[in-house]
Amino acid sequence: MTQQAFARREGIKYPTLVSWLRRRGPKPAFAEVTLPAAVGLEVRLPDGVVIRGAKLEEVAQLLRLLRC
Repeated sequence: MTQQAFARREGIKYPTLVSWLRRRGPKPAFAEVTLPAAVGLEVRLPDGVVIRGAKLEEVAQLLRLLRC
């Protein structure tokens, strides 16, 4: 997946993604992950925020709302 496609899918502007990536240093590697539906999701952010949910779409939407 291209960075532009990733930004579009995640609902962020492409220039914003590019800016974030430049600040992080070395080029990150992206990997698509498929999880079984029964598995609970948990995202731990560097600032200590923990996001939990059962559906990937809901967790991703909450993450976008928190980071805008």
